[in-house]
Amino acid sequence: MNTTSPPPPVPAFPAAPGAPPAPDWPAGPLRPATAEGAVDIWHVLLPTPGAPPTGPAETGTLDRNERARADAMARPEDRAAFVVAHTALRDILGRYLGIAPTAVRLALGRHGKPYLDGHSRLAFNLSHTTGAALIAVALPGPVGVDIEADRGGDERHLALAERWFSPRESAAVRAALRRGRPSPFPAYWTCRESYAKAMGHGLAHPMDRYEIRLDGPAVEAAVWADGRQRPEWSVRRLPMPRGLAAAVTVRGHRALPRLWSWTASPPAAPAAARHPNRRASPPWTT
Repeated sequence: MNTTSPPPPVPAFPAAPGAPPAPDWPAGPLRPATAEGAVDIWHVLLPTPGAPPTGPAETGTLDRNERARADAMARPEDRAAFVVAHTALRDILGRYLGIAPTAVRLALGRHGKPYLDGHSRLAFNLSHTTGAALIAVALPGPVGVDIEADRGGDERHLALAERWFSPRESAAVRAALRRGRPSPFPAYWTCRESYAKAMGHGLAHPMDRYEIRLDGPAVEAAVWADGRQRPEWSVRRLPMPRGLAAAVTVRGHRALPRLWSWTASPPAAPAAARHPNRRASPPWTT
């Protein structure tokens, strides 16, 4: 008889249908110069059902594992969004490394978090929701980012908060509902998930092991675990249009994130592909 306990349920954010508005961020540079301690956030438009294409549809930039994941997706809209997000990821990382997107080598950590194979300092993280993705790049890591398109409504927010959040967090959501104020649920959720992703655990990290403390409209948030604050982690809410929420978490105190929008790079020189994840003079400064 199998006595193995079933895995715990995984919480799901009440994602919104349709494409949310895009943030008004400038186009990102082709050769980003990244100083020690910098954090960059890239916004990527993703295709949505019935909408015109927003990015590449072919999988030629992706590696074999990514193509297999894309081909296994049952819904065409999910496949299209995956291809655009991962094409953008490779293009962006290639800009930092000075190599072709196809030369970027990715590997998976213990809990499934991707990292740059052969490069221990430059870290990244990808999050996506309906119609949008965010890619965070940090030197050094770790880094975690989360973006959500919200359709939950106050009652749905409260039910999820009482199921998954700490008593303090769920009380804040309840108080906002009672007073007719905007729900802080999306801010708590994205801060929480960005922290768990920075830790390398994602939703595998037990949600009752930590909590987020927000200070009104301030963009910074505090992480508390085991009854004490964790000042070694920096959690920041990101400016988003109405209907979107996002946050980024890094270890240590950092400069303000640079916020950019992604557009595809022009075709790269073929010689760049001969040196995966390596260049003679990295475009960041130390």
